[in-house]
Amino acid sequence: ASPSEKQKRYDRQLRLWGEHGQVCMEECTVCLINGTGCGAEALKNLVLPGIGSFTIVDGANVSEADLGNNFFVEQSSLGTSRAACVTRLLQELNEHVTGSYVAEDISQVLLSRPDFLHSFGLVITTQLPTRELLQVANSCAARRIPLIAVHTYGLLGYLRMVLYEHPVIETHPDHAMNDLRVLAPPAELSRLIEDKYSAIESLPNAEYAHIPYLVLLIRAVAQWSAANGGAQPTSYKQKKEVRAILGSYRRPGLQADQNIDEAVAAVNTALSLPTPDSAVAKLLGAARARLSELASELHSAGAAGEEPGGSRQQLVFWLMAAGVG
Repeated sequence: ASPSEKQKRYDRQLRLWGEHGQVCMEECTVCLINGTGCGAEALKNLVLPGIGSFTIVDGANVSEADLGNNFFVEQSSLGTSRAACVTRLLQELNEHVTGSYVAEDISQVLLSRPDFLHSFGLVITTQLPTRELLQVANSCAARRIPLIAVHTYGLLGYLRMVLYEHPVIETHPDHAMNDLRVLAPPAELSRLIEDKYSAIESLPNAEYAHIPYLVLLIRAVAQWSAANGGAQPTSYKQKKEVRAILGSYRRPGLQADQNIDEAVAAVNTALSLPTPDSAVAKLLGAARARLSELASELHSAGAAGEEPGGSRQQLVFWLMAAGVG
């Protein structure tokens, strides 16, 4: 299918952290305390990739010094709220990000609304005095909200991060191999293809364009195997021949053949036999070596109603592992 507007807009970063990462980014709410030059630049680098929303808390007005070190203030804004000016110009960078501001010092905000920071997913402070920084840190700690404190002195500065446990459960491997079982499709899938797609040549264009690409891929592999004595296409040359078969499925005049494009694109990765990594292979090898011993233990446990050497569930697991591959 054609890429959506969002996919076009965020194409490069989607390649880095994927759709799920982008969803997390779009659900993020950020609070910037003090719209200084450093703070505005930090927030700019979050607005461009598409965070959900941001709020700037800053009781200062735009000064002459700001005009010399902050790209997100204007000469015409001199003497007006710095929070309002920075918010307006940052929103121009990405219309899909919601921006707001509070033209007060953070100490005043927390005095009147102690839970003000509790709705944010990230808090960034810049040029904040120690007393106010401690107030912010205590408020964030109460809800385990990540805090980044930045202070700059000309070309020098420091950054302090107050972060809590952050487990990573999605590693996004560089070369993920989707196991589509093309070279050994399940029996149910093979029957479905035989029953429903045995004569795709006779299907009208509308139905032909909606044939799942996996079906086309499995048919092309089966056609290649039939012509090569039942062998499986695994080398580059053989996969190239499968691509040619898929190319022959195109119908003249049919523009909506993205399913064929998807099948062709999947040839490199889908026509590979999945193999376990070294750690898993070692585990499975150890289980196969103990197959007879495990079967005997499980039989004895069932007969005596006991659990020798471990629980029954553990024995079942090891037997399943021994049977893999």
